[in-house]
Amino acid sequence: MLSNSLTQRILPRFPKIQYCFAYGSGVKRQVGYDEKAQKNAMIDLIVAVDDATKWHKENLERNPHDYSWMRFLGSKLIGEYQEYAAGVYCNTLIQLDRHTTIKYGVIRMQDLKDDLWHWNHLYVAGRLQKPVETLIQPNDPELIENLAKNFENALHTALLQLPQEFSYFQLFHAIAKISYTGDFRMYFGERKDKIYNIVDAQLEDFLKLYKRQLRALSDCVHVPDLSKTSNAKIQQCKSRETTLKHLQALPERVLDILKMTNGSVEALPDIPKELHTALVNINWENSVGQSMKNIPTAGIFKSIKYAGRKAMKTFSK
Repeated sequence: MLSNSLTQRILPRFPKIQYCFAYGSGVKRQVGYDEKAQKNAMIDLIVAVDDATKWHKENLERNPHDYSWMRFLGSKLIGEYQEYAAGVYCNTLIQLDRHTTIKYGVIRMQDLKDDLWHWNHLYVAGRLQKPVETLIQPNDPELIENLAKNFENALHTALLQLPQEFSYFQLFHAIAKISYTGDFRMYFGERKDKIYNIVDAQLEDFLKLYKRQLRALSDCVHVPDLSKTSNAKIQQCKSRETTLKHLQALPERVLDILKMTNGSVEALPDIPKELHTALVNINWENSVGQSMKNIPTAGIFKSIKYAGRKAMKTFSK
C-alpha cells in the first residue's frame, strides 16, 4: 500500500487526472515477494484523462524526460500513437528518488469505459478485475457503473468455467486468470505462478470486490458465508437456463467471438474451451500489440532494462 506522503509526491507532478489507480507487486502483496522486494518494486499506475493530446502537451512541459525520443514528435502525434493496440501510452522506469521508480500508462476516459463494459482489449479492464489501490476516486457516474459491470463480466465468465461446487480460491483464481489467458507476457515477462501468488495473498481483498456481485446472483449461486473464505464451498446451478443467462451476460467482444466461431452461444459444444479460445484471441492480440508499441515509448535503453527485469521474473521460481 502506498503511503500518503508518496501518493502526494506522485500525483501533483501530473496534469489533471480524472481517475488513477496503482497495481502490481509494488502496491499489492503477492506470495513470493519478501518485504524488501516489494518495497523496491516499481510502482505501476494507470491514469485516465479526458483529452490525451491536451494532457500529453502539458505533461511534456512538466515532465519532458519521462518521455523517450518520441517527445520530439509533439503531443498531437503522441496522442494519436496512444490509440493503437490497447489505447494506452506508457512511460516506464521513471526514477523519482533513490528508492522510488514508477511506470504510468495513460488512457482516455472513454477508451477505459469502453474496455470495462465491452472488453475490447481487456488490457486495463483486466487489471481492474483484481484488487488495486485507487489514488484518485472515480466521480463520473458512467465510469462507476462500468467498473461494476467489469466485475459482473468477470464473475459470469468465471462461473461458466467452474464446476458445480468450488472454493473461494478457485473462483478468484478463475477471475484473476481471465486477463492472463493468452497474454504474451505470461510466456516471457511474468512468473509462472503469478496468478496463484496474487490470489493466495489477496483472497480477502477479492472477496470485498466481488461480495455485491455474488449476492446479486444468489438465485443461481449459493454462498454459505461471505465472511469466511478458508473452508467454505460455493455451489452454483448448472442448468441450461442458468448457463444461458451467464452466456448472454458476457461482454460484447467475447460474445462476438463466440458467435463468429459457433453461430450462436446456445450451440457451444464445450463452453470452458470456447471461452478460453475467446480470451486468448483478445489477450494475445492486444498484449503483443501493446508490448511492441511500448518499445519506442520507453526508448531502447529503458526497453532493454525493462525486458531484463521481466526475464528475471519469467525464470524465477
